[in-house]
Amino acid sequence: MKNQSHLYLLNIFFGRRLWETDVYKNILSILSQNGLNVSCPKIFNVEDRIQLNHNLQSGDVVIAPQPQISIKNKKVNGFCEPQKLYNRSSRMTFLDNIGFPTMKWINGTKVKSLSELFELWETNIVLYKKNNSFQSKGIKLLNSNSKLPDVKNGDLFCPIITENPYTYKVDFFHNKILGSYIKQTPSVLNENYFDWIEGDNKDQLQFPNQNRSYFYLPFDIKSKIINLGKKITHLGGGYSSIDLMKTSDGYKAIELNISEIATKYTWLTRPVQYSKNFSKAILNLCNDYDLIK
Repeated sequence: MKNQSHLYLLNIFFGRRLWETDVYKNILSILSQNGLNVSCPKIFNVEDRIQLNHNLQSGDVVIAPQPQISIKNKKVNGFCEPQKLYNRSSRMTFLDNIGFPTMKWINGTKVKSLSELFELWETNIVLYKKNNSFQSKGIKLLNSNSKLPDVKNGDLFCPIITENPYTYKVDFFHNKILGSYIKQTPSVLNENYFDWIEGDNKDQLQFPNQNRSYFYLPFDIKSKIINLGKKITHLGGGYSSIDLMKTSDGYKAIELNISEIATKYTWLTRPVQYSKNFSKAILNLCNDYDLIK
């Protein structure tokens, strides 16, 4: 590879979160050793973004885990958050359209009454998931005594998966799995579920807690996620994570995240693995799309 084009790895926490800074430094070293002209510029405020836009040249490559910059009038290759996948339900639709196994769900704007959901899924309780929410703060259990929520674009409804309450999380970029781990959540039907989530979130602010463990992906779902990663980068997407749950019919996707991916547990406990895998994925992307001129 020639090093005329510049590769920018953007992270608003670089220099402020030690665990992310260390991993990015490792990635910069690996990519530089492979001949790439690469940097991780400081992006703390509007002035930093303006400066970055000023520095960008045609043919440069920008990879960011957050939708943090606006590239205008530049022929720059950007990998961040594709606009086509801008909300929760559009991401689930995308998964369905490419044949990725998903949970049963329905776009919230199509629902006229809760009774139609109870009949559709032969249940007396359903889950409402709000768009633009995270860490279970936007979910609500609804039963026959509940009122239909004030549904917004991107919200969805789904039945509750009861076989196994754990969440199986997989981080990936382009055609490379970066890591996979289990979040040992209780059932959402557990009366202490939201207390558990609140405690788990507080623990994560201090250190990676013991409610997580790594696991190996079965080959069939691994190959599906690799295919998914390539389709996301084709749309201009970047670092992604998918949440799965185990059912009697195999793993089902319950959520696709394409920005603001959690890193504290993974990058603190497996910094070498994530550095090497993320670097390899970036090199694969640059080679597959002939990005570095």
